Amino acid sequence: MGHEYEQRREGDGFLMGFLLGGLVGAAIALLSAPQSGERTREQIRSKSMELRDEAEQRVDRFTTMAGEYRRQGATAFDEAQQKLSDAMEETRQIAMQTIDDMRNIIEEAVEDVKQTTAEAAQETKQTVTEAAHDTRQATEQATTGM
Repeated sequence: MGHEYEQRREGDGFLMGFLLGGLVGAAIALLSAPQSGERTREQIRSKSMELRDEAEQRVDRFTTMAGEYRRQGATAFDEAQQKLSDAMEETRQIAMQTIDDMRNIIEEAVEDVKQTTAEAAQETKQTVTEAAHDTRQATEQATTGM
């Protein structure tokens, strides 16, 4: 959009120069033409008013176009800003969900480790108790058999 605007500005400058050159050329032609001064002044005045009206119309048109381009630019900026805001919010929600999922996985892993450790401790205690019982029995048999 900026490139089009620059091209139009350059074209407008050319057009204004062209119109001004036309006005100057017309004035010179009228001044050098063999006719009465009153008639020449009237033709210059008429041509000047014509060119002024045309220039005013162009200024109005370009002002309207500039306002439209500004509005379109503002709208595009607002839309892009909203999309960025939406994307950031979506990313934040995904990150929060991922953190919650990881927290749940870690909590489950900790509970599994606790349970496995408790089971291993219970099995170790049972094994030690059985080994102690077996050792006592073996010691009693050995001492009674002697």
